[in-house]
Amino acid sequence: MLQLFRSDTAKLLVRNRRYLGLSFAAGFGWQLVFIVVLFAWYSDYYWQVMHKDSDLLLRVLSYVLLFALTITSFKPLRRLMGQKYWYRLHCLGIWYFWAAIWVSYAELAFSNPAPVIAWVYFTLGLLVLVVRLWAFAKRYY
Repeated sequence: MLQLFRSDTAKLLVRNRRYLGLSFAAGFGWQLVFIVVLFAWYSDYYWQVMHKDSDLLLRVLSYVLLFALTITSFKPLRRLMGQKYWYRLHCLGIWYFWAAIWVSYAELAFSNPAPVIAWVYFTLGLLVLVVRLWAFAKRYY
């Protein structure tokens, strides 16, 4: 973001990106708690209505990746990994979570009938993709 827009807000976001990421992880962690509770109390409903078997691998991967991103947000593990591998892991994680969320809204947006909010989030996701690719191009080309 700082490559595209030099402002006090952009500097503030870059300076506090670790806390923003950890806040995201905390929210995702709460989601896991509720999934576990739902599974424990209503396992039949969870397996028959809410869960597609094909999504299980992606969900497990999401939480493994989230855990890896969270623990490597702290300096001792970051130093142990080295800057190159830390950057690759976090870049992969950011793109993975963007894609997972965006694809879920794309699926809703192209369903019939499509909720308006799905189109809003689908379009915002495309906008985020364009801005990230623009920043990448500006940084490396």
